[in-house]
Amino acid sequence: LDELGLLQQLTSDYPSATATLAQAVALYEELADKPGQAFALNHLGLVQQDTGDYRDAMASHERALALARDAGDPLAEAVSLTDLALVQQLTGDLGPAAAGCQRALALFRAVGSEFDEADVLCELGGVYRQTGDYAAAEASQRQALELFRRIGDRLGQGWALDELSLVQQETGDYAAAAASVAEAIELFRDLGNRHAVAL
Repeated sequence: LDELGLLQQLTSDYPSATATLAQAVALYEELADKPGQAFALNHLGLVQQDTGDYRDAMASHERALALARDAGDPLAEAVSLTDLALVQQLTGDLGPAAAGCQRALALFRAVGSEFDEADVLCELGGVYRQTGDYAAAEASQRQALELFRRIGDRLGQGWALDELSLVQQETGDYAAAAASVAEAIELFRDLGNRHAVAL
């Protein structure tokens, strides 16, 4: 059910995704599978976020975080913190968003999940950029880019370069921003990701 809900989200069938993921949450609860329930709640929260329902998204991620901590599952906790931080970032609650990303980063490093580490570094860089801490934002994006390159994730490299270009634009380094965007577009084109190229 969880995977089906994610597929429905990807096709923008949000009512079906919401219903399917709510069923997954209930089934995991019946099975007393707290990490599974936490992941399904996080997926539900992402759907709620996509539809602009930030209050319910926040509640889903907070519930997921409590379950992950209760289960003692550091990966589920880190994912919950990352997803919660994204909603906090979207609603302008930047202090807690930064703290959540930093805690998630430590957990991802502890469990050795380099992809998730790079992903949360990108998110943390975005939070720093929003607060005007451009040095920290650039450092985060460059760390993310280096990790994505090391693990061979070309899509991640493109997104990190895109985020880095925003920092470079806002600090007036337009030549560097143009170079970052050009490299990101080349990666997205090579991957056949026309939507990312259009952005």
